[in-house]
Amino acid sequence: MPRVCTVCTHAERDAIDRALVEGPPKQQVAAAHGLSETPVRWHANRHLPGVLLLAAEARLDSPPVLQVRDTKGRKMVGPARFELATS
Repeated sequence: MPRVCTVCTHAERDAIDRALVEGPPKQQVAAAHGLSETPVRWHANRHLPGVLLLAAEARLDSPPVLQVRDTKGRKMVGPARFELATS
């Protein structure tokens, strides 16, 4: 029978997930919540919602992303890069 993830069933799971997304070392996150590093690392690699990781990467590492349309009306998403038009 598969083992249950101790982080998924932990009373402070939301706080653990937030801490993992914010980036302190996993050992520090584990100690703050009375866990060992191994289950925290396992949870981060297998169960941490991908959406939270993407949100953190977008917030911390990427330039702003804008939704724009090309000349044919198709949606385009990409880094905000503009050139000022000079007359």
